[in-house]
Amino acid sequence: MKRGNKAMTKVAPRLLIAFRVTYWLAVILLFIAAILVTASFLVTDSPPSSPSFFYMGVVVSSILTALGLLVLGIQRRTVAIARLFPDGKDASGFTVQLRFLLIYLTIGGVALCIVMAAVVSAVLSRMAEGFAVFG
Repeated sequence: MKRGNKAMTKVAPRLLIAFRVTYWLAVILLFIAAILVTASFLVTDSPPSSPSFFYMGVVVSSILTALGLLVLGIQRRTVAIARLFPDGKDASGFTVQLRFLLIYLTIGGVALCIVMAAVVSAVLSRMAEGFAVFG
């Protein structure tokens, strides 16, 4: 069997798809939050009174961007590991352990998506009031 999308058929294809979608959503939410925190200093009615608030926003945006890249890396490497056993032939039970890992990581990804959706909502509501996120 070729390496590609068909290679995932023996390693719980629905679970792998759910995992990938969840992590892509988390990455998108993290990047949106980072952009909104930075944009809040530029588009609000009352800019922050001190430069330290601006620096704090830049640091938070950088952390959110770094987390997004980390989540993206976890997603890509886990899928690469799943593709190592395309025929499902595994005497050591690796594919079973990989399934459990995918389940745990997907649950964590869903929790991360919920938290990031709340963060994006909070940032948007703060911006709607006319204030920067910090300051």
